[in-house]
Amino acid sequence: MVDMSAAVVDDPGLLVSTDFGDRWPQTVPYVVAHCDNIVADGRALEVLTVDDADGTRYSANGTAKDHTTNPAIDRSGRGTLMSPD
Repeated sequence: MVDMSAAVVDDPGLLVSTDFGDRWPQTVPYVVAHCDNIVADGRALEVLTVDDADGTRYSANGTAKDHTTNPAIDRSGRGTLMSPD
């Protein structure tokens, strides 16, 4: 069982570590994923981000890294949701 805010329990983007077992790549117990459509240079793009339990939003794909100011997920090691120093 993972403790989480009541505000995210029914969120369709909720991803919980216990649902993935050993395949969970993050060091946090859950994230909420978001996919947003943007237009950049006349092209339709999808920005994938995830929010951690503290509400910090991270870029989860290259488009989000290139077109937002969110920190990227640090993929060294298991993929912690802490921005690199």
